[in-house]
Amino acid sequence: MAAPVGPAYPRSFLWGAAFSAHQTEGMEGGGEHGDWYRFEHETRDGEPTIADGDTADRATDFWSRYTEDLREAKAIGLTTLRTSIAWEKVNPEPGVFRADVLDHYRAVVDAMHACGLRPMIALHHFTHPTWFHERGGWTSSEAPGLFLEYATRVVDGLGDRCDLWITFNEPMILVELGYLKGAFPPGRSSLADAYEAAYQLARAHRLVAAMIHAKQGASPGARGPGGSLRGVGLAQAVAVYDPFDASSAEDRRAAETLADLASWDFVRGITGDRLRFTMPPEVPGAWSFDRAFPAGEPPSLDWLGVNYYMRWLIEAAPFGEVPAEWHTPDGERGDNGWAIAPEGLARVLAGAAARFPGVPLVVTENGLADARDDRRPAFLRAHLASLDQAIATLDVRGYYHWSLTDNFEWLDGYRMRFGLVEIRYDQGLARVPRPSARVYADLIRERGAGG
Repeated sequence: MAAPVGPAYPRSFLWGAAFSAHQTEGMEGGGEHGDWYRFEHETRDGEPTIADGDTADRATDFWSRYTEDLREAKAIGLTTLRTSIAWEKVNPEPGVFRADVLDHYRAVVDAMHACGLRPMIALHHFTHPTWFHERGGWTSSEAPGLFLEYATRVVDGLGDRCDLWITFNEPMILVELGYLKGAFPPGRSSLADAYEAAYQLARAHRLVAAMIHAKQGASPGARGPGGSLRGVGLAQAVAVYDPFDASSAEDRRAAETLADLASWDFVRGITGDRLRFTMPPEVPGAWSFDRAFPAGEPPSLDWLGVNYYMRWLIEAAPFGEVPAEWHTPDGERGDNGWAIAPEGLARVLAGAAARFPGVPLVVTENGLADARDDRRPAFLRAHLASLDQAIATLDVRGYYHWSLTDNFEWLDGYRMRFGLVEIRYDQGLARVPRPSARVYADLIRERGAGG
């Protein structure tokens, strides 16, 4: 084994990869009950909603072939995997909960343990039962209770095998694309709906965290630098927002405002007594939001997950649909055009630590769309060097690469390939590890995984 590099990583540090249910499983188990299934089979103005007319009907067939993918993860030397539960499969109709689906997820979790992989389970990763939107979706005050009912069934079914939970993956991305811009289901385009959805999502997090703590304890083990992670977290999308002109006070303020709106205000809400989205004085008052949470819904966050992918340059502009102009920095990019900025990983982790002192951090997603795998090896080396810098001074407990395998990438369908393991869709979904999988394995070993 190579000598560890950089700062000492504790034995308990989580080295993993991430993916989600809808993006990998396919429709088996009841996917036809989901909002994305319906969305993927629709057209808009005569055009398919997904690039190339793709659907997740088959995806990577993780539902049936999960043991293959777990073996690939073990071969890389991972110690953990992050996946999600499909709400629409567990709870296809109001008040109906499928024991056979929960049994399937229990078998997947058991298989993870058999491979020496600690499961991290997200209760929500963008998808919903179709009936949930018919009841008002996240703009309804009934929504947190409906989500709590589903989450309770999952925790009752898997809680003896899992003690790492994510309530929501990227809730503000769901708010932006589902309720403000109408690009994701349920396809709404309303600022009022977006803020209401954010508020109800924050309430749901607080309720579910309290439920998990009641069943599994208050997670004191999550605290203390270097300790083993457990309990309830949130996976929040966090980008670097820099001013387009560093000498411009307006650009600096616009960059700070966007960072707060996109990431930090929501986390402040679930850890405080109210949800606020604060805007600069020149922004119309309609963009402001400030509402307290009901009594009996306590704040809670055992740890914070950071999904980091990109850097933006922000230029102040007359306030319209967005508070500024977004620019992609010069330099190397992924296949989807996202700017590669490895130094940003240490920056966003430092920003999170400064804003939420005492809360352990996890990199819950970090990856690159790179079908040829010609940039991912350098991407991994540079981002883990940035992680080395962060872990020297911050309480960071894990790193999850996105993703273990190629998968269905939402509006981009199968065009974007993020996997350490290639999925050959034209060859019976054959799994072929990319060279970057070996690079990641070597980088983990260099950092002394498992001691």
